[in-house]
Amino acid sequence: MNASLGRVALRVLVGCVLVVGGTGTGLGQVVINEIMYDPSVSGDTNAEWFELHNEGTTDVDINGWIIKDDLTATESHTIDNSGSSLWIEAGKYLVLGRNSDKTLNGGVTVGYVYSTVNLSNSTDGLILANASDVEQDKVIWGTANSFPDPSNSASIALKVRLPNRPMLDNEVGSNWCTSTRPIPSGVDAGTPGAENSDCKITPAFTGEIHAIQGSGAVSPHVRAESVTTNDNVVTAVGAGGFFIQTPSSRSDNDPDTSDGIFVLHAGSPTVVVGDQVDVSGTVEEYFGFTRFASGATVTIDASNQPLPPFVEFNSNRPAASPASSNCALEPECYEGMRIRIESGTVSSGSQYFGSDNIAEMYVRPTAGRAFREPGAAYPGVSGRPGIPVWDGNPEVFELDPDKLGLTNESWSVGATFSASGVLGYEFFGYELWATELRALSGGIVLPQPVRAKENGEVTIASLNLLNLRESDSDTKYQKLSLYIRQVLGSPDVIGVQEVYQQVALAKLATQITTDDSSVVYTAHVVQTANRQAVGFLVRSGVTVGAGSPTEHGAGETFVDPRDNTSDPVHDRLPLVLEASVGDFAFTVIDIHNRSLIDSDDAIRGVWVRAKRLAQAQSVARLVQEQNNAGAKVIVVGDFNAYQFTDGYVDVVGQIKGDPMPSRNLLSGPDLVNPNLCNLVDDLPAEKQYSFIFQGSAQALDHALVNQAMSRHVVEMQFGRGNADAAGVNRNNATNALATSDHDGLVVYVSTADQGRSVCPSEDPGPSPSSGMADLDLDAESQVVSASRIR
Repeated sequence: MNASLGRVALRVLVGCVLVVGGTGTGLGQVVINEIMYDPSVSGDTNAEWFELHNEGTTDVDINGWIIKDDLTATESHTIDNSGSSLWIEAGKYLVLGRNSDKTLNGGVTVGYVYSTVNLSNSTDGLILANASDVEQDKVIWGTANSFPDPSNSASIALKVRLPNRPMLDNEVGSNWCTSTRPIPSGVDAGTPGAENSDCKITPAFTGEIHAIQGSGAVSPHVRAESVTTNDNVVTAVGAGGFFIQTPSSRSDNDPDTSDGIFVLHAGSPTVVVGDQVDVSGTVEEYFGFTRFASGATVTIDASNQPLPPFVEFNSNRPAASPASSNCALEPECYEGMRIRIESGTVSSGSQYFGSDNIAEMYVRPTAGRAFREPGAAYPGVSGRPGIPVWDGNPEVFELDPDKLGLTNESWSVGATFSASGVLGYEFFGYELWATELRALSGGIVLPQPVRAKENGEVTIASLNLLNLRESDSDTKYQKLSLYIRQVLGSPDVIGVQEVYQQVALAKLATQITTDDSSVVYTAHVVQTANRQAVGFLVRSGVTVGAGSPTEHGAGETFVDPRDNTSDPVHDRLPLVLEASVGDFAFTVIDIHNRSLIDSDDAIRGVWVRAKRLAQAQSVARLVQEQNNAGAKVIVVGDFNAYQFTDGYVDVVGQIKGDPMPSRNLLSGPDLVNPNLCNLVDDLPAEKQYSFIFQGSAQALDHALVNQAMSRHVVEMQFGRGNADAAGVNRNNATNALATSDHDGLVVYVSTADQGRSVCPSEDPGPSPSSGMADLDLDAESQVVSASRIR
């Protein structure tokens, strides 16, 4: 038989009904060769595609063939090329997709557009049948079938066989790999319309661990038919496998290559620390973690061997900036190696997952916690030297005590510790899998309530309610009541974000009064759709103006730069509350802007940045209207932006009236005069945060006041108990910790004029080039993604 015409069973005469039997289900020369079931662009489903490969020696017309989604064929599509043939030449490829617009599908050239067949991101499948509905090929993927799981933004591809070997059976999960090659002019990885060149099987390799790891993010031997390394020492053992490391005498002493690697082992490994072993198997990149895949052969040669020395993590290693790192890809160059931390600091509370209530904490191997700083993440924005660059805090990683058998710890942020173990990598994040761990000092004590309100003061607050729904548990409502009363001090007005409809916020108001009859709130949510909204809790004693609150920006649109369509500016309309306490009248604007997700994306980011700027300008125009009316204004909420620029769009700066085009990829005109001031800026640097993301403290929640209100501001404080809290507290109804992922803030306002202003007395005027008439979307520089993280 000609090996190029089949796999386990040969199929011939593709256009006919003839089937030649065999043990496999793959029966034709046209095979499903690559599948993108979870793209990162264009609403996911709209950008799905798959590739067919003609493995035969004759051209094949697939017009009239049928695509089905899985074994039940609940979704199907009959290929109709407008009455014309749809040929796949011998040895060539054809991409079939849900969208032929390359700006929407991630840069993929699609040869035929299909519909009604959706590709699930978990377990699903594709069936290809000819015009007589006779199955020609079938692939059922999913982790249960041992297929790779690329999460999103990468296709799965059938491995390219070694020369003169039979084609691989595409129903076997281990014969597929995750694509790593970027699609030209796109954001995802794959090789649509071409050979799966990054999934080629290479000849067997025998050598040292540093050669297996290589100097890049991916092992150069990840596609090898087999890999063998001999006479290495077991350094750590856990239930899922063990680490081996090259004896120091055989190290290549290359700072760019690691001497350690993980060996996946089903059940409890029979090796112990100090064993000298030979390992042979296949090497894989599991969510970026280089390891020997399950099924490796392990031979013990000797026992009680000396262990290689630790790599010391401290203030110099990993370096605080990728620009001054100790190796080309730090800390990738230490993956799998023994690590020791003499004195580290906890940067976040322990995380919470359904299967792991006390999960990893973010830490850094030196003193002090890590903060988000101005600018675009390293390496920044190409061609725009004026835009600041944030180093990304590469010295921050996770601490996972139970990965190798220790008891998990839940220490307070700021606590110090010593640890030793091995550097692992899980789901695109570096982790210290500890074998020894010791607390050195305690951290902050939670909760930390704001101060009590004094006579003559009005308190205005902001709090993200973390998707509060009427159906949420009693525990969540009880905890929010505790937090509002005990940590925020029952403010007079609370601007809330992430609430679903009036009924949920009214239920929270009732819970608060049930818990303390002296605290009575009225709930205000104007939006009626069942989605995230902003709202107000207004305490008794505060008078709400007639017809207030009102939504702002309904019907406002902006132009999507990708396709010139009109999109809504606001998904969560800002809410304007006019209120008074006695003769003191004021206006509160509550906002929840679009998140930062994909701001740095090469394609989707163009839309994200334009939307974020349009939202900021819309709020700025609203603020200026209030300025012109002489109102005392405070803008609160989850800005999803920092007190400084993120390098792409300075949302807070735009709303304040202080845009700086030279420091932003996208900027608009100065719409506010006189400027607002951000009360976060008046806090000590170590207190300027309301949220923790991947171990970095950052301020996303702000309070901006105009000149008229500024003269009444006494101070602002954050109520600590959410951002720094361990996730395990979220189900504990007896404390006020972890009620949300944001800390709330409280602004103390005196009804009397304080005789001073926390804002500048005069607007410094527009910054250079800020007087541009409108957005210059075509002038965006190319965004360079950081290569530090795999």
